[in-house]
Amino acid sequence: MVRLNASNPLAHARALIADLAQRETCCAGHGERVVVIAERIARRMGLSEHDIEAVRLAAELHDLGKCEIPDAVLTSPASLDREAWDMISAHPTIGARMLAESGDPALTEIAPYVRSHHEYMCGKGYPDGLVGERIPLISRIIALADAYDAMSAPRPYRFASSHPRIMDVLSGEVGIRWDPQVFLAFQAVMQADPALAVKSPPPAIAAWGLSPVGDPAQPS
Repeated sequence: MVRLNASNPLAHARALIADLAQRETCCAGHGERVVVIAERIARRMGLSEHDIEAVRLAAELHDLGKCEIPDAVLTSPASLDREAWDMISAHPTIGARMLAESGDPALTEIAPYVRSHHEYMCGKGYPDGLVGERIPLISRIIALADAYDAMSAPRPYRFASSHPRIMDVLSGEVGIRWDPQVFLAFQAVMQADPALAVKSPPPAIAAWGLSPVGDPAQPS
């Protein structure tokens, strides 16, 4: 069980995230991109500067719990069996526990947001099956930013997808997975700054026509 260094828990958490990027090479830059998108959504929604800072920090550290996941599971090219799924789907809980026990007030504050970043509006997310507004707003923002970026890049178990295809899939899940108001803000952000949109995947990849959601048993 990993515990953050009490003398400088934020620096330790960031070091663990950097190490994770070396292990999970397909996700290089993922955290940074989620921070940018989540912050832009939060600003569009008029959150306070305090909450925007919480969005930024929680987005940066949302995958912290993956530091306890073995490489064989973390980088598996195949669909996960039940045991592997249980291990990787524990990462929000693990990350939240690490932050809550850190002794740093800023990290303790964001622990619930990290814990809930894979919850769905319909209640079928994890780890707690929260429904609707019981999910912290900051978690709802990070969840959408996380999903967008995850779909935009290839993973061992699926191909990347284009911006139009991702937006089509995400829009079909509004009210089921994604908060409608968060999605409206996200749409506005993307329309206001097309540079945030992912580039289309190479034709050879796009031609496969694989759903950008990929295997539903594989969390981003």
